[in-house]
Amino acid sequence: MNILLRHSLQSTRLGLILFITQALFFVFCGIVMATIPANLPYTVGADASTWIMPAESLLLHKDYVMYDHPEYDYLYRPPIVPVFNAFFLWLGGEYGIKTIIMAQIVLVSMTSLLIAEVVDKIQKGIGWVAMILFLANPNTLSTAFLIQSETVFVFLLTFSAYALLQYADTYRWRDIIISSSMLAIATLARPTTQYLIVLFPFACWLLLIVVHRRTGLTFKKIFQISIATGLALLLLAPWAIKLAQTEGGPTLTTAEIRSIYVHDQLVTLESYRKGVSINESSETEAGDKTLKQTAVCSSLEYNSSARASCFKEAEKRYIRELFGYPIQEYAKPIAKSFANFFFSGSSGNWHNLLETNKQSKLVSIASNVSNQQSVTMVREILGNFGFWSITITVLCLLFSLLLKLMSLVGVYDLFKRKQFAVLIVCLALIAYFFATTLFLGQSRYRVPIEPYFSVLATFGLLKLLKAIEDLKVTSRAQRY
Repeated sequence: MNILLRHSLQSTRLGLILFITQALFFVFCGIVMATIPANLPYTVGADASTWIMPAESLLLHKDYVMYDHPEYDYLYRPPIVPVFNAFFLWLGGEYGIKTIIMAQIVLVSMTSLLIAEVVDKIQKGIGWVAMILFLANPNTLSTAFLIQSETVFVFLLTFSAYALLQYADTYRWRDIIISSSMLAIATLARPTTQYLIVLFPFACWLLLIVVHRRTGLTFKKIFQISIATGLALLLLAPWAIKLAQTEGGPTLTTAEIRSIYVHDQLVTLESYRKGVSINESSETEAGDKTLKQTAVCSSLEYNSSARASCFKEAEKRYIRELFGYPIQEYAKPIAKSFANFFFSGSSGNWHNLLETNKQSKLVSIASNVSNQQSVTMVREILGNFGFWSITITVLCLLFSLLLKLMSLVGVYDLFKRKQFAVLIVCLALIAYFFATTLFLGQSRYRVPIEPYFSVLATFGLLKLLKAIEDLKVTSRAQRY
């Protein structure tokens, strides 16, 4: 009876912690929503118009077409986020933009609950720590206030990872089907994960072999994984076939997006190599050539075979140039991209949301100062911004650094606990998304893996707290 009562009280306490955490989160988000102008998330969000335009077209034209050119199909963006945006634009009426933001905030909350559940399965009663680390993350939180694809994408991908971990324990059809389906839908939200579809069956097999060494793979499990992978491909097929009509073959993203991404990689690499700003890099011989090529392709008719072929050829040339440097010249750019990807503070969104005029000036300063003049840039920033601007920047940076430190300790702790399934999923996804950024490392591209840092950091934090407590106990024992 005492045991039952203790468990009941513990459950009540944990439930109260979860409720208070979520309540404080929504209160904070409400304050931010009341503070920022109604249309600001649209105007400052990266590529916001490209996510809203097809959504407005769905509402106005009842078709997935360009809003300002209804004669053309709008295939630049995959359909999930525009459909999501269209629904909440319709629901919110004149407050459509803020309704989308509120829906994204709810998705952040739901993602935090999935993370808490993963952690609780490893150690009961500590899921709330992971929840707080995720909800308090400046990168995650600020992104929810902007019209981008990341928040929807992160929820879908986290749901897929959660279901995959469930399957590794249960072998249930439901879990493997949910995992593959959510991964496919996530890919239709943001095609970054298109290569994960191919890797999905191998990831499943690896998890089962690692987690269940003795039983390993059976015909039933192989059949389940094969069916789930086939279902994911089936969900992707309509969009791939649609794009094939204009792109010259099955694909999940347009040639334009791919080539522009590689173009940005090339320009960024040039900036690192020559020690100049991004703007100055665009004016180098390599940067100038890519810009001219992109301009030629962009001038062609939307969704025409000629436009697709032009961008495909441009992409091939960009890739040849991108990997045509001596191998030793990649070390510094990769190191800088690594540092930006993992450790940047992601304060830019908050400066945009809370101090728009100052952020624009900050961007101007940063983009026009070379990498060799970083001290000058710091002095310029300190001279142009007030206490709160600098405080936000410092807090965001400290949070990012401490989260990564705790994550490293968490990797060690989970390894000692033999929680290999969670380790494989977390580390594999972190490595995958860093690999997709290459030289473009920045906090925005880190958003999809913030949930996994939260999981790892939870166990790292607990390990560090336990180590501190052990030191205190040892110290007291030595005194007496």
